[in-house]
Amino acid sequence: FPHLWQYIEKFQDGKSEYTSEAICKLIGKEHEDSIKALVSIGFLKRRLRAKERTYWIPYLYRKGLNITQGRDK
Repeated sequence: FPHLWQYIEKFQDGKSEYTSEAICKLIGKEHEDSIKALVSIGFLKRRLRAKERTYWIPYLYRKGLNITQGRDK
């Protein structure tokens, strides 16, 4: 998905879980459409933790992008 690489590379050297607000800071104004696209290709998975929606990066992508376990708020 080369058309999504500009968004995927922004997660490089980051954490494995993000809130919507954290993704907004990372990606910018177009974060809603970007999140939908990244979820649709399987790069992000939706989670509900303590009544808060978060997005999780599957293990498959973590090593290649140097993503560490944890949550970015």
